[in-house]
Amino acid sequence: MERVAIRQLRDGLTTFLRRVRAGESLLITDRNTPIAQLTPVAPGHASLAGLVAQGWVDWGGGKPRGAARPARVREGRVSDLVVEARR
Repeated sequence: MERVAIRQLRDGLTTFLRRVRAGESLLITDRNTPIAQLTPVAPGHASLAGLVAQGWVDWGGGKPRGAARPARVREGRVSDLVVEARR
């Protein structure tokens, strides 16, 4: 398994993703310390049906609905809250 530094991965992301799509696995490092492994997706994981079959998600087949109790927003506009949260 080839070791790839974060900078290398960022600079050549498309190339590395092509290699992973072809079946290769990569070990991502930060200052020579392994932090992640990039591997091809197993067959069946890429689709919702595959995730349901493996028990990772539960889906009844319908269109998603909003929450029964939507989140309440304090006074003001949402954009103002976002700006406030970024401070």
